[in-house]
Amino acid sequence: TAELQEYATARKVSLQLQTRLANGAMQALAEGDAARHDSLIIELARDIENVDAVLLAQFSMARARPGVEQVVSAPVLTSPDSAVRKLQRLLAQS
Repeated sequence: TAELQEYATARKVSLQLQTRLANGAMQALAEGDAARHDSLIIELARDIENVDAVLLAQFSMARARPGVEQVVSAPVLTSPDSAVRKLQRLLAQS
């Protein structure tokens, strides 16, 4: 969150972050229970309101995106998608 806040400040963008932790999600994934991992993230997302966007910041969370999109009204961003778009922009400039 500090890195994202610094990025916004450098660009003079106002940013208010709400962070959430899906307790047990990484453990479930490590144990091979991807469905449980995703459901923990999706259940946590159900309570997200009044935001402009939802960022699934860990790469492993990207797999839960379709379910999160079903329970929130804001756009859902993932680290892998954002990284690919940035790389595409950089390659287009060169």
